[in-house]
Amino acid sequence: MKILFVITADIYIRNYLRTGALTALVDNHECDLVFSSQISLADEAANHPRFKGFFDHDTVAERAHTLLSDILMWRYRARSRTFLYRWMRNAQWPHFAESEGLRSRVGKVLKWLPGAMANRRGLLVPVLGNRLVFWVTSRILKGKATINPHLTDLFRSEGYDLVVTPSSSYGSTATDIARLGKMHGVATLCLIDNWDNLTSKTVFWARPDFLGVWGPQSVEHAIAIHGFERRQVFSIGTPRFDAYFSDKSPREIESPYLYSYVLFVGSAMPFDEEAAVRRLDRALSEMTNQPAGLKLVYRPHPWRQKARTQVSGLAETLQNTVIDYQSQAALDLHPNGDSGGRFQPDLAYYPALLGGAKVVIGPMTTMLLEATLCGTRVIALAYDDGVHPNTSRKYFVHFDGAERIHGFTFCENPREVGDQLILALEAGGLERAETISSASQFIHKPTPDYGSALLKLAEHAFENCRQAS
Repeated sequence: MKILFVITADIYIRNYLRTGALTALVDNHECDLVFSSQISLADEAANHPRFKGFFDHDTVAERAHTLLSDILMWRYRARSRTFLYRWMRNAQWPHFAESEGLRSRVGKVLKWLPGAMANRRGLLVPVLGNRLVFWVTSRILKGKATINPHLTDLFRSEGYDLVVTPSSSYGSTATDIARLGKMHGVATLCLIDNWDNLTSKTVFWARPDFLGVWGPQSVEHAIAIHGFERRQVFSIGTPRFDAYFSDKSPREIESPYLYSYVLFVGSAMPFDEEAAVRRLDRALSEMTNQPAGLKLVYRPHPWRQKARTQVSGLAETLQNTVIDYQSQAALDLHPNGDSGGRFQPDLAYYPALLGGAKVVIGPMTTMLLEATLCGTRVIALAYDDGVHPNTSRKYFVHFDGAERIHGFTFCENPREVGDQLILALEAGGLERAETISSASQFIHKPTPDYGSALLKLAEHAFENCRQAS
């Protein structure tokens, strides 16, 4: 079988190349790799033994695709609560306190309107996504979102049997590959790279033949939100998590710190982490029955989006808080948080960091799920932070049911953060096998590893499409 594997972002180089997730495909089949010319890790890509080349992007087509994706997100927002949250974040929608009066709310909206009209992802999206004009605007934008000619040439000239690409379900490349697959009779497989991607971005307007997703929850999202048939969607986990399923428990790995610590994991989404960290630091100071020298290790997200509160220099003002080693390296290079694609955190560091913590706490980010796989207790900050629009749990569909994970709790009141931390510390350790089992709705444990599961799915996709043709 001749396979083309298409990589569009630096994070996929980390997640699929550095992890060795493609080794089984490359060893068992003729497999070429092509990369977007927009990646930062071009040298690493070009050095891969199966490197086929780079492909460019047409700016006009990309802009049309982005606008269409945003409009689809708005049009089908009833399918996922997170779609509305994404629009509010993109549009810079103002934050409203629950106690805020009508006059104040109207004033904020009026102040927001000029910027929203200038912002292409502001008012334009709900206007063009309105049911009265949607079918016209979507047809126009689909016509402008022309298929990438470089990918077209590969489909025409190389005779591939299967084309595979990791995706967040948002970018144009996965859509182009699905369209080209139908045109040229080539099987297509899209690997959804994170557990929230099917609920937080948009809907596919051109669907690949098959999807590889994290777990059963994602299968249901693919069917209910995106219109896939069940036979098209397979739980295969993620290459990032193979280390968490190894026989050696992360708690047996040497901790990166010489002292006991609680780990605060920051989010890429805007959240008032400063206030939460200050509350936790104060709680540690007030504890009397915890290990001597217990610290709060704060790990700001290396790709965090601009927030209305700052984290730079925060630890220096607190008594019990230090910045995580890995995040400090990113902050040294990029103090404002935009570390760029070249900073790809080493995945090998995570099991020791998460497994060594007494408790892991933070806003709703994927590392909370990772911590449960290490057998560590988790507190998810699920309240409205009072600063950014709609940061509460109700907009994060992929966390629905997470309270059933053993040792996973939600904190829905900022005043209870310290008390919940004390309770978690007093509750002690967990059985890792039980936490992994209780998280199986969200993340599938591949056997024996992700690379083998991907090989099996790729061969199934090819055989199924060949028989159908």
